[in-house]
Amino acid sequence: MTPYTRTTRHPNWTIDRVQALQGKQVKVVGQLMTDNDHYNANDDCGFTGARASCWRSTIWEIHPVVKLFVCNVSSGCDASSPDSAWTDLDQP
Repeated sequence: MTPYTRTTRHPNWTIDRVQALQGKQVKVVGQLMTDNDHYNANDDCGFTGARASCWRSTIWEIHPVVKLFVCNVSSGCDASSPDSAWTDLDQP
């Protein structure tokens, strides 16, 4: 998520709050696109022969991120989980 979108449209998406989601199941909503500027087989871990220092697993991105949810069910969420299983990060 870009800083502009995060700070102007989603003030509750603070760095601390987003970093606290590490290791948790999240649902990201936005536009799926390829970023051809990042198409570099040396840096893309998805390509055979990528360098050990590769940092991307794909050229696919979700941009802009318009909604972010975290699963609030201890057993986990899936595609059929009801909306009540997800907490909207826009909520304080």
